[in-house]
Amino acid sequence: MDLNALIDDTLTYIKNKIPESITPSPKREKIPPPQPPSPPPKKVEKPPVKPEPPSPPPPKEKKVAPSTFQLEPPSPPPQEPTETLRKLLVSIDPELFLHDTPPSDALAKRIKEAWKEKRDTPTIPILFQGRSH
Repeated sequence: MDLNALIDDTLTYIKNKIPESITPSPKREKIPPPQPPSPPPKKVEKPPVKPEPPSPPPPKEKKVAPSTFQLEPPSPPPQEPTETLRKLLVSIDPELFLHDTPPSDALAKRIKEAWKEKRDTPTIPILFQGRSH
């Protein structure tokens, strides 16, 4: 079978399967060919103009703009009432220890940076289960 005949049969089959609402209209408008660009307009030369001598710059005066606002340091954040919460927690669990200041996070920082530390591993690691020997 000829390849061209196979292509023609395939195209005919596809065209028959496409609904008419989707098929493109046979009448198409042709796009006009592009117009060649018009030549650029000729430049008209102007007679040379003599530059004027520069005038001396005006004297600079220091002008101070009036300040519209004053800069002030920010006020400290308001203290949250923690005593009522502290009393409530102590009444719920009297053995609960409440810190007055946040605890140090030095241990957490050390754990975070532990990957940078070089450790010596033994030549032969010994694995055991149960009591330590």
